[in-house]
Amino acid sequence: MKASSTTVIALVTGIALGALCAHTLQAQPKQIERKQVLKTDLMGLGGKEGLILTATIPVGEHGGKHYHPGHELTYVIEGAGVLMIDGRLPMELKAGDAVYLPPSAIHDAKSTGSVPLKVVAFWIAEKGKPYTVPVP
Repeated sequence: MKASSTTVIALVTGIALGALCAHTLQAQPKQIERKQVLKTDLMGLGGKEGLILTATIPVGEHGGKHYHPGHELTYVIEGAGVLMIDGRLPMELKAGDAVYLPPSAIHDAKSTGSVPLKVVAFWIAEKGKPYTVPVP
């Protein structure tokens, strides 16, 4: 009987740990997919460079609060979302929308549609400076 009790305890412990691990894995935020398309010096603009990238934010996730030292122009390719810029009302975004963010505008975007939010972003910034600065 003692071996049977040990087996039951081990089985129950294993099931509990398995359930806990599965819940933890499901609770992890989905990764935002970013892909650099182009990075180049901008001739005639003295020390400026341009960057184009695509980003895909999974449904229900957000990009995280941040700002860009340079100018940002973003075009929504697919999906829907909300853009939250400090000091402004939230802005609903959908495929076909475009937005301009001036340097240092603290913002975050959340994917709110039924498919991931896909955007293409264009930045003009000082060469050698970071394109994105996280905000706690």
